[in-house]
Amino acid sequence: MPFPDLPPERIPGSPGHLNDHQLIDQALDYIQQSAYRDDPNFPPLPDVPVLGQSGHVTAHDRILAVLQYVKDHPSLGAPAVISNNPTGTYAEGGHNYAYFTFTASGTLGVTSAGFADLLIVGGGGSGGGGGTIKGSGGGAGGMLELFDVYLPAGSLDVRVGAGGVYRDIGTVGVVGANGEASVLGGLYFALGGGGGGSFSREVGGGGYEIPGLTGGSGGGGSGRAGGRGGGTPYQGYPGVNAVRGGGGGAGGSGSGSTGGPGKHSAITGANVTYAKGGDGGSGDNGAPNTGNGGGSHRNGGSGLVVVRVKTN
Repeated sequence: MPFPDLPPERIPGSPGHLNDHQLIDQALDYIQQSAYRDDPNFPPLPDVPVLGQSGHVTAHDRILAVLQYVKDHPSLGAPAVISNNPTGTYAEGGHNYAYFTFTASGTLGVTSAGFADLLIVGGGGSGGGGGTIKGSGGGAGGMLELFDVYLPAGSLDVRVGAGGVYRDIGTVGVVGANGEASVLGGLYFALGGGGGGSFSREVGGGGYEIPGLTGGSGGGGSGRAGGRGGGTPYQGYPGVNAVRGGGGGAGGSGSGSTGGPGKHSAITGANVTYAKGGDGGSGDNGAPNTGNGGGSHRNGGSGLVVVRVKTN
């Protein structure tokens, strides 16, 4: 919705003056709906049209109260004001930034509503397999990067998703475990990665195939059609449908037993890769707070949440 027309230069006489008030009230209503919709303390808007001295004075008082409130609580297009201590600061492109990194669940204090940039990565899925059975890689946690999103004032719960935990039950192959979702304030989230697929017995030993699971990025497949886990649009990719296939990553599906690539983010001022798919048939645990999928027989990495605001 575009900003309403502002009044022209003063029009003498009652009809012109009433028209001025109508245009002013439309502009104040736009400000309230665009930037203060969730603010219970926003002052009441003036009534229109205004007739008579008493109503006119009341309207002016309300206009001044709204303008004073906006001056004291700048929010329209302004960055959110956050009470947490910043993890770090940096300058780039003529702006100064502060960022707040959550490597574990906590609370983000927003003292004044406004706009921020977000990076949310879910926990990676664990790889599949069991005993000597080498399974597929786990899918990476979903990766969601957003810019200029609105954060309401208040205490926002932050949940950092744990990585999926591999469980070995002996000689029987099992599917990997999905990672947990990472969530900011119940408003923005990235899903956990899918667990990697496996076989119930060694390949060629008469067992059956166990497909990978769907998640932020999908777990690697078991080798049959439909055996790979699916990814979530705009967060990650499916796993590889191959024997001991790689798990999907935030940047692609991978190939063969190689997990899918992650994606880069420079939200903290440094270019860092997150959400890589786990390798099938081998591989490592997903590193903490990367959202990487676990390799065969390995755990997925936990996720993270990063919030960045401009400070000038």
